[in-house]
Amino acid sequence: MQPEIPFFRPGAFENYGNLVTTLSNYNTKERFDLISLLPKCDFESVIEFGCGDGTNLSFFAKELNTKLAVGVDVCNSQESKGKNFTFHHKTVEDFLESNQQVFDVIILSDVLEHLYNPWTALSKLKKILSKNGFLLISVPNIENITLADKFFSGNFFYERTGLMDQTHIRFFSTKTLTKYLEISGFKVHASGYRPDSSLAKLRSEALSGLDKFDQISLNLENASIKVSTSNIENKFGQQVLVAACHA
Repeated sequence: MQPEIPFFRPGAFENYGNLVTTLSNYNTKERFDLISLLPKCDFESVIEFGCGDGTNLSFFAKELNTKLAVGVDVCNSQESKGKNFTFHHKTVEDFLESNQQVFDVIILSDVLEHLYNPWTALSKLKKILSKNGFLLISVPNIENITLADKFFSGNFFYERTGLMDQTHIRFFSTKTLTKYLEISGFKVHASGYRPDSSLAKLRSEALSGLDKFDQISLNLENASIKVSTSNIENKFGQQVLVAACHA
């Protein structure tokens, strides 16, 4: 008999949203997918909100050969010390309230979904983006079929990490993120999706079906989703990726 897996009860993040200092390893990944959305041109400065240990920020600073790199995070990780960037131990909101600098590249890698008021943040971010600069965003894809299955089956439970991370308080689709950027004074320069590795096999099967038909149906527990070549990335993408600039 298999032991019962303890049910995950969300809420174990008493310090979430408050400034904390930790010795634990708060890693970030090098976001090749985001940097690929940028045009080939010179960038003098880059800032990343939610920079963690600075791995991704250092990667961007090196690849873009910037003169100024700035990281902002509520978590002051020991791993962020000694890196080639200036670190600010602040929330997104507090930094935007006091900052006077302008940046060529602004990175929000998995950040907007954690903000209570991302719409105000976007409007303020526009003010610190240089005239020819770019705002890079990645957010969980609310149209991912795994999430759709959770919605329609009623199994909408939060998890420690991932698409249903317990600290996610806002949710976005490609359409809504694009619209929110538009009303905040941005326009989308480029966009894409971060693949969901857990759906790789099903995606491959769906593509095989689309070789024969213009559209196929994926039957979930309590719903059926129509998939075509025009929306397959949208349904199988784990994250929505966007590069935006001034409208």
